[in-house]
Amino acid sequence: IYPEDEYIRGGDMQISSDGNITLPLVGRISVAGKAVNEAEKLLAERIDQDYIVDPEVVIEVMQFKERNVVLLGEVRKPGTYSFPPGAARMTLLEAVSQAGGFSDIANIKKIKIIRKGDSGEGDQGRAGAKEIIHANAQEIISGEKEDVALEPGDVVHVSESLF
Repeated sequence: IYPEDEYIRGGDMQISSDGNITLPLVGRISVAGKAVNEAEKLLAERIDQDYIVDPEVVIEVMQFKERNVVLLGEVRKPGTYSFPPGAARMTLLEAVSQAGGFSDIANIKKIKIIRKGDSGEGDQGRAGAKEIIHANAQEIISGEKEDVALEPGDVVHVSESLF
């Protein structure tokens, strides 16, 4: 933040788990789901309202929260894979590609994605609930269906082909 004053200073800050940054005098500012340039503009506007005239705000991301998916079954390298740094999403085929592709005996028509239900506030009774999503990579590759967007924590299982 430039120019700085005795109350509002730049420096390393962490975004809270609910997506907020807290600045002295300004208070909490929600930056959840915003691109870096949108967050910079929002912070500059809030600081400019009452505290510093025409502030310049620059945000440099030091570390992204790690977001992973697990690939099991008939992929070449089963394991845990991270979303690319800064990527908002990762698709099923991108994740399979990270795992070295399908094995020779994979049944690409039978892919199961296990997604944990939200455990957020106000979600009584659903915490820990699971959703099963069935995907057919052959239809995705041929363009018949859209690639499935994965969410952090998803477990992908590629079945074995029965000859």
